[in-house]
Amino acid sequence: MTGNNIVTVFLCTQLIFGAGFISSDSDTDNSIQIHFSQGNIQYALSGDYTRISSGKSGTTTDFGMPELPLYSTMVQVRPDREYEIHFTVLQSSVLSDITVFPFQDESETENPGTINHLNNSFYSGEALYPESIIYTSERLIMRDLHVLNIQVIPFRFYPSTRELEIIESMDITVSETESREYENSRTRLPSKAFEPLYSNFVVNYETQTRDEGYQKPAILYICGGNSQNNSSFQQLVNWRHKRGYVVYIASLSETGSSTGAIKNYIQDAYETFDPPPEFIGIFGDVGGTYNVPTFDE
Repeated sequence: MTGNNIVTVFLCTQLIFGAGFISSDSDTDNSIQIHFSQGNIQYALSGDYTRISSGKSGTTTDFGMPELPLYSTMVQVRPDREYEIHFTVLQSSVLSDITVFPFQDESETENPGTINHLNNSFYSGEALYPESIIYTSERLIMRDLHVLNIQVIPFRFYPSTRELEIIESMDITVSETESREYENSRTRLPSKAFEPLYSNFVVNYETQTRDEGYQKPAILYICGGNSQNNSSFQQLVNWRHKRGYVVYIASLSETGSSTGAIKNYIQDAYETFDPPPEFIGIFGDVGGTYNVPTFDE
């Protein structure tokens, strides 16, 4: 499974999504309805500028452009359909006499609030920011679950008039547009271990209702040196078996000893093992007796 628009996620990762989004009960067969409401906003003066923040959001990150709260969620979609996004602003207000603080690289200075990046042409011009208050990612795949990442920047800043429009609530419609080529070569069961992840981060996700609808829990251990013979490792494997796990064990002689070979082995295991591993464990060290090559990506 490759491609620039497809991301396969098979390791649990901590993300920040979902603030301010509620799935509506008015979904139809061809569309998904989402309601967004703005959270509490904090304003703090920083010289001639005002910093805007919200405890439930990230921020825009265009250097020298207004730093504004950004909210994000994921929406589950059908694998065999294409989609488009529409929105309707329900309520907004305008704050006058304000100049929004420009986004900075805080690592460049020890003094928060120092202006090292400023887009003078924007702040002295007629354009507004952001150009759009909603953005949608390419399709992502999380263990066979197809999702779109929707980002909302519920503000419009007008530098020429020093006005900030605050989008307080809006409705978002995710609509099917046409069929999409999709080869469903696998009919495997979903992972119960990923249910909390989906429930927290996918606004319209519906949990399974019966345990027989899930795959068996599975874990893959990759072992450096002869670590699979280590007594502590054997105790761990026995404990996993008692917990009902299918345990796969692979040494570096099986996976290959380079980082690329290990990565490819993990990908192949996810694609072909039945049940596919839900978790990956590396049993070894860096440069020691049980050496396993490492890399960051």
